[in-house]
Amino acid sequence: MARTGPDGGPRGSAAGCRPSTAADHARTGPAGGSPQRTVTLSAERRECDPDGTLALRFDWDEPPPGSPKATLTLQKIDLDQTPRDLVNPNTPGGPQRLDPGKLYELSLAAIQKLNGPLNPGERLRLVLHVDSSPVKPVVAQLDITIVEAPVIPTTEAAYALLRRQMAGDHTYVECVRFAWGPEAKRVGLVNPADLRTEVVRRRAVFQFTDAARPDRQEADTIQKLSQTGSTHIPVDDFDRAGGL
Repeated sequence: MARTGPDGGPRGSAAGCRPSTAADHARTGPAGGSPQRTVTLSAERRECDPDGTLALRFDWDEPPPGSPKATLTLQKIDLDQTPRDLVNPNTPGGPQRLDPGKLYELSLAAIQKLNGPLNPGERLRLVLHVDSSPVKPVVAQLDITIVEAPVIPTTEAAYALLRRQMAGDHTYVECVRFAWGPEAKRVGLVNPADLRTEVVRRRAVFQFTDAARPDRQEADTIQKLSQTGSTHIPVDDFDRAGGL
């Protein structure tokens, strides 16, 4: 049995990134002149650890005519400030084609598998190229600093998996799992559109397991306990199964 869910309930949490989003803007227009349009390359954070995953997207302020081609290339900026081209694991054969408004992810572990290590203090450079008609060629780039410490902090709360079971006319509730600051099973974005703002919200999903017992009426829920002692129990889970 696995229990997962959103924040506010017992199984998830949402938080802003550390630090906020990174973005670069470039202006372009038809080869014949105006009107000008702005293209924005955005990433979910300005720092990333070598084992992390980075979400990115690009957007136009106004849709350009003709759907110009946009591609992404990667570079590593060494500590001596020398740029070195990297192979993109998403498209090892060449530049990655990007569509406006679509969310993409880069695995730094996969990048290092093809290109060698990314060390703290170095930078991963994302370069967006718009180089097909009818707009003039334009380039936008972002530098993501590599840091040693994980950029997604662990939760400071404790979680308890509670099991309710009935024996005759009696109802019992017991705690079958308990952990302070458990590691999230998965961390994802709440809304990909957050990359266009200054703060990215995330939702963490935790997994707790318990063995189901045959011929028993059981229900389960998860209690959240903060460092200050406040607590939250989503009693609706128990109510649907017959009450606490």
